[in-house]
Amino acid sequence: MKNYIKIVLIIFIIALPLSESHARSSNRENAIKAGFIYNFALYSSGEWFDPNASDVYRICSNDSDFVNSALTTLANQKVKGKPVVATYIDHPESGCHSLFIVEKSQHKPVSLDSGEFISTMIISESKNIAQWSGHINLFKTGGKIRFEIAPQRLERANIVMSSKVMRLGRVVDTPREPW
Repeated sequence: MKNYIKIVLIIFIIALPLSESHARSSNRENAIKAGFIYNFALYSSGEWFDPNASDVYRICSNDSDFVNSALTTLANQKVKGKPVVATYIDHPESGCHSLFIVEKSQHKPVSLDSGEFISTMIISESKNIAQWSGHINLFKTGGKIRFEIAPQRLERANIVMSSKVMRLGRVVDTPREPW
């Protein structure tokens, strides 16, 4: 019995750093995603963000872990001279310049049908969202974060993305709109 307890304790002690490593990996991944979103905002223009009408550049998300990482990662960063802030939301809310949607079972869904997000850059990590309702989709492949981008949807939201950024991602066509 003593040997059994020792073995269980040893396995627990060995597994503990692995779980902490996974948590750090998740924070690192969120920091990288926050950096992508910041750069999308930095290298875009249009009517969707007017620095004269807003005191901050606001990134909204339904993932509190992402928001915490973004606040740390983007501290002291600015978009068009305005400080970047990250905010947790669980329902459509006006004032979001970028919206990062995480669709996992533990996160509350955010409806994209709301008029609150008409001129908001919508980024997600959901498969094919760039083709159906969002502008940019972040995905992981080969251990790296990549993105696909829907230029027609960006254009409809009055967002002009730098051609240099567009070349770094995978451009996707959007299906014909139902209206």
